[in-house]
Amino acid sequence: MASTAAANASVVEEFHKLAIDHLQAAAIALFSDYGKDLQVSESTKEEKRRLSLSLGAAIGFTSEHVRGVLAIAVDERLAKDMNPLSTDDSGAENSKANSTDWIGELANQLLGRLKNKLLANGVELALSTPVVVQGTHLRLGAVHRRATRLLFTDAENQAHVWWDAEVDSDLVISESTEEPQSEGEMVLF
Repeated sequence: MASTAAANASVVEEFHKLAIDHLQAAAIALFSDYGKDLQVSESTKEEKRRLSLSLGAAIGFTSEHVRGVLAIAVDERLAKDMNPLSTDDSGAENSKANSTDWIGELANQLLGRLKNKLLANGVELALSTPVVVQGTHLRLGAVHRRATRLLFTDAENQAHVWWDAEVDSDLVISESTEEPQSEGEMVLF
């Protein structure tokens, strides 16, 4: 009985490590695709003091054995800088660009990338619609003890990503044998 419990705990631990590794890679690639070289950083008290996160989005996910939420928060300047619609073809500011819509889209794209990576390991996630919040000094508390907060920084910017998942111990994780399909590729069948 004790060995079964240890094996089940091992699967949960393995999934969390796999998901965080995939999430870090997916976030770095997403930021890079929109012109930002944000990398994983260790949070310090000084960095926490200078935070001014004003935009955030949370998106839920579920599967037979996994359920949870991913959230991202940034300041409005970073959201605007990453938004390809923030300027028109001539380089002038586009007044129709909406940062709140864009942060929701970033959350959707980030979780979509993670979903794609986990699919190669036999874990299929269904995504919900993002919920967007705007305010001053946004913070998100952990719901489960396994919640992870990741900080991504460059010289001028910070982005925070939270991952909170509940995993059943009977989850089966398969070895990835092939590269997942690239984002934006289409498969017709």
